[in-house]
Amino acid sequence: MISNISMNISYIDRDDLIIICNMNNTKELYIKDCVNLRYIVNINGLTNLYIINCPNLITISIKKDLNLLFCWNCNNLLNIPIIEELKKLTCWNCPKISNIPILTNLTDLNLWYCNNLLFLPNIKNLKKIKFRDCSKIASIPLIENLDKLVYSNCPKIKKNL
Repeated sequence: MISNISMNISYIDRDDLIIICNMNNTKELYIKDCVNLRYIVNINGLTNLYIINCPNLITISIKKDLNLLFCWNCNNLLNIPIIEELKKLTCWNCPKISNIPILTNLTDLNLWYCNNLLFLPNIKNLKKIKFRDCSKIASIPLIENLDKLVYSNCPKIKKNL
């Protein structure tokens, strides 16, 4: 069991790391350039997770405690888990994600180059949405408490919003 307050995992190559699990008491985790990482599961107590350039990551199975999830260049990530406490979600170049689940506490959503994403979730607590180059998104839900909406290069969205 790893019980650090903060942990940084980076530059792990070949078959050295395929799964990350059971890291109780770790609060913040940075995972970078782990090209063979496939699964992240059962990390209790984690509040911030940064995943950078893990092109073969398929699944993140974290069900609670996480407040921030940042995914960058996770080319095979299939979905975002339902995490009740999640407040901030950023996905950059995660082309296989096709939907974002209803995350009831989410306030900040940032999406770039998620070309398979079909729609944005209607989450009543969202305050800020930024997205760019999400070519399949055709509409933006009406969100009552939304303070900031920024989007660009999404050709299916009607210009008359």
